[in-house]
Amino acid sequence: PQLGLPPHILRAKDKVHNETVQARSGALAEVIHWMRLEHNPFKRLVRSLLPYPVYLRFAGKVQDLNKSERPFPPLDRDVQAQWGAHYRDHDKRLALMTGLDLSGWTSQRT
Repeated sequence: PQLGLPPHILRAKDKVHNETVQARSGALAEVIHWMRLEHNPFKRLVRSLLPYPVYLRFAGKVQDLNKSERPFPPLDRDVQAQWGAHYRDHDKRLALMTGLDLSGWTSQRT
């Protein structure tokens, strides 16, 4: 069965979003993670004092300050094989449900 959606055309991208790089400081990364939790009282206080767009810009700037230029090392081959084995059946079921060819996914997980 088809989903009834038009084909998606991937346009060239000028900016990379959500690029994964290592943090400069693991400790600061933990603080940032804590700050982003919804039940954090400090976050609630700051959000009550600042307009939401200002809060988002501030939070993004703090996170950007902790980014380094170092990418993460490649995934270990054994871990990649375990990951592929775990998702293989899920990929097959999804392909059957949607009628889509997902071999591009499964070929990367061997």
